[in-house]
Amino acid sequence: MVRRSKRAAGRSPPSAPTSRASPTSSPSRASRSTPTECSRPSLPHPPNDPPTSPTHSDPDDRTHPRREGAAQMISSTPLVRAVGAAAAVAALVFAPAAAASATTADTGYVRVAHLSPDTLQVDISLSALAGGTVLYSLTGVGYGGVSNYMALDPGTYAIAMRPAGADPASAPVVEASIDVTAGAAATVIAMGLNQDLETTVIDDDLSTPPADTARVRVFQASVDSDEVDVSTEDGTELASAARFGDVGDYVDVPAGDTSFSLVSGTTEDLDSAALAAGTAQTLFVLDDSAGALTVVPAIDSAAVVQAPVGGVETGGGALASEQQQAQIVTLAGVAGIAAIALIAVGIRSRRQGVAARAADQARVGDRV
Repeated sequence: MVRRSKRAAGRSPPSAPTSRASPTSSPSRASRSTPTECSRPSLPHPPNDPPTSPTHSDPDDRTHPRREGAAQMISSTPLVRAVGAAAAVAALVFAPAAAASATTADTGYVRVAHLSPDTLQVDISLSALAGGTVLYSLTGVGYGGVSNYMALDPGTYAIAMRPAGADPASAPVVEASIDVTAGAAATVIAMGLNQDLETTVIDDDLSTPPADTARVRVFQASVDSDEVDVSTEDGTELASAARFGDVGDYVDVPAGDTSFSLVSGTTEDLDSAALAAGTAQTLFVLDDSAGALTVVPAIDSAAVVQAPVGGVETGGGALASEQQQAQIVTLAGVAGIAAIALIAVGIRSRRQGVAARAADQARVGDRV
């Protein structure tokens, strides 16, 4: 199930200054007052702030094969695809209320993902709806960051996002509410270009797949692609014509290192990810710094074990005096997409026919 809400009107988003023209898109997206998902911005997304935490490896260091063209010879003008792939991996600060330990059966789980490529770092707070006590806070979260699950008692909670370092009492640029159910998990996602920033809540699968398999689904978060098809190397279809914000059903696939085909229009990108046996995973489709599509996994079921043990009071009890530091879970497979401030304009000329594709693949082989 997917539940969406828009940013409150009139509030200034935490974006970098830009002269980027307002994107346009197909009017079929009823949930957007200003549709954007069908547009490919003609100017680069503004960069995010430099990282304030230790630098991770550059996502461009990964081998990322890319095949362009179609079976017939199709020509097009060079395509400029620009993405701000930046973020600081900042501390996820747990501040659980002083309550008795809760079991998985009477505890719900919520995590937060920042998937807006041109939105600067944000501070995120989760509060009890009754009383407004802040129970969890995440600071300096940038593009591509996904938090650990936060353990909560059943009830309704408010999530607010503010520009990093802003006064906690200031008006948030993004607000969302979420109903937490015992034994269930959900992901709250901030996504889209900054001027149309919105939140989506998706329910996560905590069940265990059969032996030697992984349970995966696709969430299409690329702002540069109209529609995306995703399949595994053995031809298992995970998504067909997925538009921005679409989430697919879970599919059981063989566990292990898996290659994926990501097709948008006449262009195919190849990526891979390690799918651990016995896990459920969400595969986020994002735009990498070179303008190619990449699939990056976040473990759903196994990540629950990283959640804090104690429960919290939905009515807003006293916060624990000792705050615990916990790791921000970045989207595995990007190898730093949430840690390196990087913006690149990928200028790719689509070549015609088989000969051009062969030459492109030869260059990939040379890099390997």
